[in-house]
Amino acid sequence: MLAPIASYLCAALTARFALFTTPAVIAALAFATPRAVTGVRSPARTTLGPTNSTAGFARQPSVNLASIKQLGLHSVALKDLGGVLFVCLGRDAVPFDEGAAEIATQMQHQGFANAKLAHTIRYTVAANWKLIFENNRECYHCDHAHPEYVKGVYDTARFNEANIPEVDRQTALANARFEALGLGAAVAASDMTGKFWRVTRAPLMQGWKTQSLDGKPMAPLMGTFREHDTWSGGTLRATVFPNFWRHASDDHAVATRITPLSATSTQVDVSWFVHADAIEGRDYMLDRLLPFWQRTSEQDWVICQANQSGVTSPAYVPGPYSKTRETNVQQFVDWYLASLDAGELAAAAPAKPKWRSLGYKDRPSG
Repeated sequence: MLAPIASYLCAALTARFALFTTPAVIAALAFATPRAVTGVRSPARTTLGPTNSTAGFARQPSVNLASIKQLGLHSVALKDLGGVLFVCLGRDAVPFDEGAAEIATQMQHQGFANAKLAHTIRYTVAANWKLIFENNRECYHCDHAHPEYVKGVYDTARFNEANIPEVDRQTALANARFEALGLGAAVAASDMTGKFWRVTRAPLMQGWKTQSLDGKPMAPLMGTFREHDTWSGGTLRATVFPNFWRHASDDHAVATRITPLSATSTQVDVSWFVHADAIEGRDYMLDRLLPFWQRTSEQDWVICQANQSGVTSPAYVPGPYSKTRETNVQQFVDWYLASLDAGELAAAAPAKPKWRSLGYKDRPSG
């Protein structure tokens, strides 16, 4: 019975609280910035995107929206978190007010309400979606797998005792910059901040302005940074279980959505956003904008596919997680297993990791 239950929950986890990071093309699977989605900000409208077949029809003044059910459409729960739209496809939306408020407070500074999609890459990764999410929730592998990424952040440097004084000093300097802009505190760690979400603003390495291969600007400033014509030297990180994470620098943002296709295959959409008025070829170049996160993402997919090969081996036995470097992975595992035990998406995760294995060999189909 475990396999069909896990398969159902695999779909339910995506359906009940889905966070989508591609432009609105399919009505029920829509995410974009408000500027890119026509009418999605108003509950009274049914227009879900400029490329949706009902968009033009719904804008006609002669249409009686009270009879919208005749069109065979369904209403969906929608939250606008600082210009980022979160869509829940299930009938019973997961309680998200606390997380939404926390994330929106930070997202509002990034200028998503006045942003546009610059580029999207869709991947099919030969790995279970949970392996991909677990990989995202730790940086134990980063020093060896992500040479570009670790040059610009303190994710791994802070675990070296010799680096702690410098990491603390740079975090304090970033904290002063962030506070001056009304951004809140600087946090070098990547811990979860809520039951199934996290939003933190981390300092970049000294001298880095954005997450590019060399730390130099790649696009016009956005949001609060555009208003003040200044660089914060930081990046906003947001994660929501079970399928979304986003990294937002002062001049661009990169969002990732994972969608399970099968027990051993996952669709991953990685999208880059810039200021709405930025013009490709003049204000930004894709060959400058994409490489930092494209390389990091593709390096991760190689790891995840190797992990999938490992866990499908008949000799596979789950092992322990590091209690210093993989606490976020354990929290995700605990949250997921609690969801399985409850038979639904659990709104709350354990306050402390229980340090138990996900057991892919026992539950292969979720």
